[in-house]
Formats: sequence, C-alpha cells, structure tokens
Amino acid sequence: MGTVSKAERNYLELNIDKTWLDNSMLTELVGINAEGKFGISLQLELAQTITLHYNGKQVVLFLAPADTLFVDFDAAKFPYSLHFSGAAAAENDCLRRYQEEFPEDLDLFHFRQYPRNSYYYKIHEAEDELMRSKNPEVFLQELRREQLKKEDFLQQFDQKAALDQSFKNYFLGNSLYKRLYAQLAYGHIYKGRHRLDSSYFHFADSLPNFNDGALGHRQYREWLLAWVNYRCEGSAMADSIKTEYAKQYYFTKEHLEGISRYWVMAQLVATAFRKEAPEKALPIYKDFLLSNPYMELDRIASDAFQRSKQFAAGSPAPTFSLQDIDDNWLSLRDLQGKLVYLDFWASWCRPCINKMQAMKTLYPIFEGKDIVFLHVNLDKSPEIWKNIVKEQGFGGIQLYNNSDASITQDYEVLAVPKFFVISKDGNFAFAPAGNVEKLAETLLKLLK
Repeated sequence: MGTVSKAERNYLELNIDKTWLDNSMLTELVGINAEGKFGISLQLELAQTITLHYNGKQVVLFLAPADTLFVDFDAAKFPYSLHFSGAAAAENDCLRRYQEEFPEDLDLFHFRQYPRNSYYYKIHEAEDELMRSKNPEVFLQELRREQLKKEDFLQQFDQKAALDQSFKNYFLGNSLYKRLYAQLAYGHIYKGRHRLDSSYFHFADSLPNFNDGALGHRQYREWLLAWVNYRCEGSAMADSIKTEYAKQYYFTKEHLEGISRYWVMAQLVATAFRKEAPEKALPIYKDFLLSNPYMELDRIASDAFQRSKQFAAGSPAPTFSLQDIDDNWLSLRDLQGKLVYLDFWASWCRPCINKMQAMKTLYPIFEGKDIVFLHVNLDKSPEIWKNIVKEQGFGGIQLYNNSDASITQDYEVLAVPKFFVISKDGNFAFAPAGNVEKLAETLLKLLK
C-alpha cells in the first residue's frame, strides 16, 4: 500500500521472483487511483525481496510473511523520494542504506563459472581476480573484515530501530553465507595455485549453522548447494545409489533439517533430470514426492520431471533460426537429414571455453560425415562473441543468440555449458554426460 504524489502514470508494477521456491515469477500491475493511492496483498511463504517498478525505474523491497509496508513517493523523484511506514519500514530503510553502502553487481555477464564435482561456482570477475592474486591468509582476512563491516552496519541500524528477526535471518546471506561461499570457492578453484592442503577446508567439515530464515536469499541457497557438493565429493557411494545426485540427495536428507533440507533435495532432483537420463533420476524423484512436507517445493521437482519428458530421446526438438558469424541465417529445419550437436556457451564461462577447446579434436573425426556442430553463444554483445571465436579459432558453425530469440526458453537453458544431440529426423537423441571421448562414441553410433 502507499501513495504516489504527482503521479505520471496510473499504475506501477511488482515483480515477485519465487522461482527458487516454486518455479513461479509473478508480475502484478497495481492501479493508482485519482488520489494517488494504491494497494495490494501478496502471499509470501518466506522472507524475501520483491521489485517495484515505476516509470522505467525500480527499487528492491523486503517483505516477510504477514508484513505490512506503506510506500510513499514523489513520482518525479522516484526512487530517491521513498518513504516507508508500517511493520516493515525499518527493514526497508536498512536495506536501502545497505545497498548504498555495499553496492553489488549482479550482472550475469560479469560472473565466471568454475565446475567442482557436480556444482558450478559462480564468482564475480572482480572477486575472482582477488582470489587469484591474494594468498590464503590475506584473502581470508579480507573476507572476515568484509563480514564484520556488514554485521556492524546491521547492529548499528538495529540499535536505532529494532529490526525484525526475519530480516536479521535474511541478512545472513549478505554477511555470513557470502563469506562461507567465497571461502569454499577459493579453496576449490585455486587450491593448486595457492598450494592449499586439506586443513584449509576444516571450516566446512563439521555441520555449520544453517538458517531456514535465510532461504529467500540467493547467497544462502548457493552456499547450501556448494556445501553439500563439497561434503559428498569423493565419498563412497552405497551399492543401492547409482548416481552422484542421488548420493548428495540422501546425504542432504540425513544431515540437513527444515525447509533447507527439502529445498536442496528438490534442487538435486531437478538437476538430476537435467543432467542424466530420466530413469536414473526417477528413484529420488519418487522418494521426494513421498517425503517432502512443503508442497510449494513439489513444483521444482515435478516441473523438472515434465521437462525431462519434453527433452527425452524421441521427442521433437524445437526449431529455431539464428545468424552465424558471417550474418547468414540458419534454421534447424535446414539441417533435416543430418545429425546435429547443439551446444550453448558463453565467453565468461570457463568450463564452456575448455569444452570448446576440447571440441577441436572431434572435428577431424567427423569430417565428411552427416553431422553438424552448432555452437550458440549467449554473450551480451556480438562483438565479444566474434572476437573470442576468431582469437581461439573455434570451429563448427558459430551462432549468436540475439535478444529476440526464444531458443534459450525453448531449450530450458538455465546454465551453461549445456548441449543436446538431435537425430537426423529432428528428434532429441541421448546426450551422454562426461568428456568429449564419450560424446564422440555416442555420435559415431548414431551415424551408423
């Protein structure tokens, strides 16, 4: 609820991203009446942020279940003229001041990805440079110093205006869990460079404190997945467990508690359906549906199950048309009668670059055969894409995903690298996990 003075348009927009909870992204258009007043009631299961858009600008707000928040502003000075009142006023004042004090760049194109076991670390390029250049002692000191600065900021604000515990729990994602995630990532990504031994990881060997109230924060969720991946890496697998995702699933079920436990379990089910043959993911999918008490999380697993059927071998592959590096248009329909390897990549994704380099060894093997290698780039600008393709000498047919293309939605590309194999009749074929040697074996079999 709130009031807009000197309103320039008669509505505002609220975006509620709950994809992390139930795969939903809600957009609410809220009317502003002749007196400049507006109001809406939202259903939130856990504390999280939402985004208010007005006249081409936006502001991030914090809400917890049962909160009330009044937002008043001058339309001409939005978002700088915001005034909060109601139960969540102090928390939103604190969030606004925090964002000014500790600005954060969330642009996907400024992050690098590093694989470790079955998890991909996502590290901002600036932080990645610090990890590369700083020795462990200095880097850990800087992490702790940053955490203390954020905790002191929260404590000082709490003394002025008592903050609700829901906000303090959520705030842990900005301080404690951001530090733990960076510390674990540093050890995994630059273990060799900085000559780290196993003692470095002792901070993550025992069960750290987890907090369901922080689940609405992106950094806490990433820490959960990274920690489970770390604890399961290299551990023995029971005879009844056939896959890495199943191993992590049952570890999570045994060692975590509350909604954090079931959120991780749901994510592992969904990832298993994306990365493996559907039949391998079915046992943990069935177990999850039987054991999960949080109905909203069912959609994460069930949607992944439905998508796996959509991309199962024998299902038709969505068609598309994109331009290649010479600005020529290419459609999937043009390739009917040929086996197609379809790969999604980006220059900021280190595993993508490594895979593209490894793919160079495959092209001579398949020269003259009825197969086409398509590489779809997801960089922010075509200039970056063209430059790296030429610099690295990448082969195959290089395509660019422009902003108008729906291919990433049609193929559910939520992370890169990701690839598909499309048979000569235009249907999905089995896409093996693992290295390029396994891929080559599969492609040769399909060409027979």
